[in-house]
Order: sequence, then structure tokens, then C-alpha cells
Amino acid sequence: YRFVEPGLYSHEKRIVKRYMVFALALFVSGVIYGYTVVMPIVFVVAVWLATLGGASLFFSIQDFYQNILIGSLATGIFFMFPLGILALNKAGIISYETLHNNWRYVIFAIFALLAMITPDPTLISDIVLGLPFIVLYFFTMWLVKRSEKGKKKN
Repeated sequence: YRFVEPGLYSHEKRIVKRYMVFALALFVSGVIYGYTVVMPIVFVVAVWLATLGGASLFFSIQDFYQNILIGSLATGIFFMFPLGILALNKAGIISYETLHNNWRYVIFAIFALLAMITPDPTLISDIVLGLPFIVLYFFTMWLVKRSEKGKKKN
């Protein structure tokens, strides 16, 4: 922020500060969720699949911490999804009506994608990863609706 601050007007500084706090809150909550919920499930499933296949459970401490770091950071970035959609709305690319009319398709597509990319044959990891997305999607819809109401007032 200190790097870009000298080039910003006062109203731009307020906007950047507000969105930086929002982005940080979303990212940190995602990292916490990834560390406390997602990563334990990932390791339980990995151990289960390895023992089921007869493989030995040997990995270094560095690999263990690297996987936790990458998984937690990826979940934190995933939680910043509302900011990306809000930016698309501000640019006029996506509207509340689009989000509202297509929410069923988006949620179906996300669960289909999760079913393909998660190694867990049960639905546990899909639900654990999909439920926050549903909450974030509806939160995003609310943010976009609020943003569009603000545009109409001005």
C-alpha cells in the first residue's frame, strides 16, 4: 500500500483501504478454514488411500509443511472469490441478475468440478469444500446487489 499511496487521490485511498481490509479478512478466514478444516481431511484421505493401496507412509517434514502451506494459501485465495466477482460487476461485465438467474448452474458446476478433482471417493471432501463456496456465492450476490443499489442512488 505504501508503494501506491503517493499516486492515489484521497477518495481512491479510502476505497483501496476499505477493499484491502475486506480482502485481508477474506484471505485470513480462508487460510484459517483451510488449515483447520480442509488440510486435516486431505491428509486423512491421503493416508487412507495410501494404506488402501499398500503404500508406505513416508514423507518428509518439509513436504508435510509445504503441502499445508500451499493448501492453506490456496484456500485463502479461493475465499477472495467475492472480490473478483465484485470487480467484474464494477466493470459492468456481470450483474446481479446474471448471478441470481444462474446460481443453480454455478453450484452444480462447482460440485461437479470438486467431484472430479478431489481424490476422496466419498462426498465428505466435496461438501467441506463446496459449502463455503455456496456461502461465498450468496454473499457475493448480496454484495453485487448492494453495489448496484448504490449505483442507482448516485
